[in-house]
This record gives sequence, C-alpha cells and structure tokens, in this order.
Amino acid sequence: MFREAEVEVFKLLEKVHGVKKKKTLPEIDKSSDDSGLFVVFVEIAVTLVRCASMASDKDDGYFRRVLHLMDEVKPWLRELDSNSYEKFHKVLVYNLGKCALNFLEKTSFSDKDLVITFCRKTLIEYAKSSIKDQLFKVAKRMCSVLFMSEEDRLSYIMDILDCVAREI
Repeated sequence: MFREAEVEVFKLLEKVHGVKKKKTLPEIDKSSDDSGLFVVFVEIAVTLVRCASMASDKDDGYFRRVLHLMDEVKPWLRELDSNSYEKFHKVLVYNLGKCALNFLEKTSFSDKDLVITFCRKTLIEYAKSSIKDQLFKVAKRMCSVLFMSEEDRLSYIMDILDCVAREI
C-alpha cells in the first residue's frame, strides 16, 4: 500500500504543479506568500519519507530519491512559521530515521557511499531537530542492525560513530 500511496503522490504532484520525475518537489516561488501551499508540499515530502520508511522495496535508487527529497524540502520548510517548521521537521526526521533502519536491513549493499551518506544525513538531521536527544538511540539502532548482519560491516559502524562524535 505504501508503494501505491507514493505513486498517487507523484501523480498529484505532476497534475498540480507539473513536477517531473527527476525532481520531486517544484522550485519554491519566492514571490508567493501562500503558507497553505508551503504546508501542502512539506506534507507531501513527509508522506513520501513515511512511505519509504515502511516500504519493502529496498532498491538503492529508492533511497537515493529520499536523500534528494530531503534536500528539496528544505526551502519549503524554511518558509513555514516556527511552530509548523518544528512539527513537520520532527516527523520528517523521525521517518528518515526509520527509513535509514529499513535501508540498513538490506542483505547487501552495492553502493557503500550511498549507505554512508544516508546514515550521515539521518544523524545530522537528528542533531538539528527538536528530537536531537534521540540521536544516540538511532545511532545505536543503526549499529545494532549492522552488527547482526552476516557481512562484515565494521566500516559502516565506524562511520556512524564518527558522525555521532562530530555532532555532539
């Protein structure tokens, strides 16, 4: 169902704003002051990250799109009032953490840089959020998933720990 929800969101984006597949969200119109529109696009981003955190599809391209989406949503988030920003960023970061754990549960990784980038992005977003007190918990869960793997993933664990050390 999460895959279906994602497909519907992309159809909606294409209809409403003519968004093409390469970019998930449209460029922000600086002349617009429609806060309702800002909220809609941030909610779409939150929904897509939530879908990714629950999806059984574990293709590298899928997670690469989530990383791009996190970059695309930043200008939209900045346009929100502080209460809305806090609310949406918190949910976005929480779901990004779940998505990272979903990604790490893959049996094998074809792109080590993507894994490291995804984990770092997640931990950095946690450190910048109102739920930064969860940073260590998420890092611990990431490391636990990697420890349980049959493959040697010590380098990933070291990178996660390095990222945590830099963020504290």
